[in-house]
Amino acid sequence: KHVPIVIDSLTTFDNVNALKGNSLQYNYTLNTEKSSVDTSELIKIAKDALLEQLKENPNAAYFRENKIEIQANYADKTGMQICKIVVLPNDY
Repeated sequence: KHVPIVIDSLTTFDNVNALKGNSLQYNYTLNTEKSSVDTSELIKIAKDALLEQLKENPNAAYFRENKIEIQANYADKTGMQICKIVVLPNDY
């Protein structure tokens, strides 16, 4: 009920969805067009940040204990998907 949340000038956290099984999908919008995004760089930066949060944040212990798969889905300002990052429970 507190979304969307503007993270920075480029990124908005839109919502989170519970998927089948033990999966959560976090959805983000980038305030740009897909054609201007270096997808490989986005995947690297976003996956590293997500893994750091899952490993370091005490609130993420629940995810580790329950072996929850985390997905981060990125779309551009028109709604076109840019990429999806998947972090499996054994990754963190």
